[in-house]
Amino acid sequence: MKRALLWAAPVVAASTMIPAVAASAQPGRVRFIVADPSVNFGTFRPEWDVPVYRFASGNAQRTKASLPSSLIIRNDGSVPAENPTGQLTLTMRDYDTDYAPVGANQMKVTSPSSAVSIREERTPIGSREGARFRVSYRGIIQPGQSVNAPLRYFVNPPFRNVTFNLLVSALADSPGGEVPGERSERMGHVPGFGGWL
Repeated sequence: MKRALLWAAPVVAASTMIPAVAASAQPGRVRFIVADPSVNFGTFRPEWDVPVYRFASGNAQRTKASLPSSLIIRNDGSVPAENPTGQLTLTMRDYDTDYAPVGANQMKVTSPSSAVSIREERTPIGSREGARFRVSYRGIIQPGQSVNAPLRYFVNPPFRNVTFNLLVSALADSPGGEVPGERSERMGHVPGFGGWL
């Protein structure tokens, strides 16, 4: 119970960090917002309701975790945003210390949506950096409109790990090389699992 409470505290704090919509909208301003993972606030325990699969296109479910189920792409600008892009990073964190271990880039993500492309930018095997991805949405998002891009998490064998946290971070590209927007970050929780069946 003590460990669950220690983990839950950052999630509650993180959920309050979603930046408010700017009072004066800027042309072409797009934000990537990582959805909150499911948490039972009555017990301060994570809700393990998001599947983690074996392989990007496989149907073998390895476990269920408390992870952001989607990436929200929002146009806070005053003009339509066409084919917005950005970056997404998944970094495994040690459950007890929040330290990024060797191989912190082993959790991967894609999207089942045909309008969303998530392409991995390779990081070294055994890297302490997270797995990095380029995200692009094919379509036009009108001012004030949001698009919900579902996320599908997976691992490639051989993979086995003790319980860990997963830092999910997203940042939309700024049009015309402007100052980058706000980074959105959420911490998820993945129960440990062993060898393949």
